[in-house]
Amino acid sequence: MPDCLVHGDLHEGNMARTAESYLFFDWSDACITHPFMDGNFIYQFSETSLKQKLIKNYLSNWRHYLPESELQRAWETAEPVCYAHHTLSYASIVLNAIDGNEDDVGDFTESFTRYLSCLTNSIRHKK
Repeated sequence: MPDCLVHGDLHEGNMARTAESYLFFDWSDACITHPFMDGNFIYQFSETSLKQKLIKNYLSNWRHYLPESELQRAWETAEPVCYAHHTLSYASIVLNAIDGNEDDVGDFTESFTRYLSCLTNSIRHKK
């Protein structure tokens, strides 16, 4: 899989539908990395048919690189890596806050804690 530009914080709060397409905004966490790093939003969904449909649609964009079974395995393998990426990103923000004011870093601390929990659960689930 080639590295590509990923949004870094892809979720419904950072996208809007226009008459012809979609608008994605808040690119402050964008980076060049594995394409499944934007899966963090989908990874956190409950196991439902909607989640499976989202995954299938997401992976369909990469079928020219790998067969479907290998894409599925790559998707599953990327989940803890995705959570680790976000855990470290939010840890860096919290640790490097200019004034350390809890009001300024509270949301980031909450995000760090959530992703650390997701990472821990993902690793336990993979064993």
